[in-house]
Amino acid sequence: MQIKYFFHIGLPILVLLTIIFACLSTSDDSVTQALAILTGCIALHLVIWMLAAIGVVGIMQNRANDQCFWFREQPWEARFFRLIKIRKWKHLLPTYAPKYYDFAAIPRVELLGIISQTEVVHEVAAILALLSLIGIHWLGHAEIIATLAVIDFVINIIYVFLQRYNRMRLRRLIV
Repeated sequence: MQIKYFFHIGLPILVLLTIIFACLSTSDDSVTQALAILTGCIALHLVIWMLAAIGVVGIMQNRANDQCFWFREQPWEARFFRLIKIRKWKHLLPTYAPKYYDFAAIPRVELLGIISQTEVVHEVAAILALLSLIGIHWLGHAEIIATLAVIDFVINIIYVFLQRYNRMRLRRLIV
């Protein structure tokens, strides 16, 4: 499944809904204000993902060095991935654009850089997701903002695991 359509179509819809709910809001404790904050926070987290991707891709340009210390396989990782049974559920995760991971069209060494770069994108997005908790100070509705921040953080960490797992397997194929 290509998730890019959710970003391209869903984000404008979420922004529109946020504006509508904000305009309909009558008080600080209204349901419409809570819905405005909910749709606005979801839109914000999609923007965070997009900005993280644009920033990291702009800096790394698909040339991440998969040999640097950050990307080295840690002794505990193989056991951890077996424990969470990543091999059984990794194919269920949506991909932004599968063409970026086409093993037939892209050389494997280049794929290592792309996978490493994607890991960094999700690490940055995870950190930014937690930073969105700052909005509680101005917006209130801590339960909505905190829940979405934690969900976004967990989703990004799952993708970090996926990228690390795939890179380790791809590295073994190349060697």
